[in-house]
Amino acid sequence: MATTRLASAILAGLAALSLLSDCGADTRRAERDTATGTPVTTSSARQPPSPATQATDPRRRAYVAAVDRICARWDRDRNIARERVAKAVDVREAATAYQETITGGTQQLQQIEAVPVPPADRQALQANVFAVVGRQLVLRRQIDAALASANVARLQHLRLEMDGLSRSLAAFARGYGFQVCGEQ
Repeated sequence: MATTRLASAILAGLAALSLLSDCGADTRRAERDTATGTPVTTSSARQPPSPATQATDPRRRAYVAAVDRICARWDRDRNIARERVAKAVDVREAATAYQETITGGTQQLQQIEAVPVPPADRQALQANVFAVVGRQLVLRRQIDAALASANVARLQHLRLEMDGLSRSLAAFARGYGFQVCGEQ
C-alpha cells in the first residue's frame, strides 16, 4: 500500500514536471505574473532591449525567427514525451519518457546556441536564456536522480525551482520578441 502511494506520488510529480519545458514555461502563470507587474527575472538577469528595438533591428528579427523555428520543431517532440510521462503506468516508464525530455532539451539548447546572436543582445541572452536553460537541464538531471531514489520531497523542491526558472524564461522570451519559444 505504501509503495503504491509512493509510486502514485512520484508519477504525479513527474506529470507536473513534464508540463514545464526547457525552453518554455508555464504560460498561464507567466502571463499572470507579467500582467500583475510581478518581477519574474533572476537577480543577475538583464532586461531585453525595448519592444521598439524589436521592431527595427533586423538582426534581432532574424535571430528570433531562427530560434522560434528551432523551438517549434522541438516543442512537438517534447510534447509527445510529456504525454508519455503523464500517461505512464509505472515509474520506470515515466522516468524513461522524462529522460527523453532531458536529451531533447540538451539538443535544442545546442541548436539555439549555434544561431548567431545579435551582438548588442549577447549579455542579456546569456543571462536570461542560455544560463537559465542550462540550469533547467541541471535540474532535470537532479529530478531524474530523485526519481531513481523515490525522493518525493526532493522532487517537490526541484519542481518549485524549475517553475521559477520557467516563469523567468517565459517573461524574458516574450519581452525579447519570441513568438514560439517560451510558450507552451
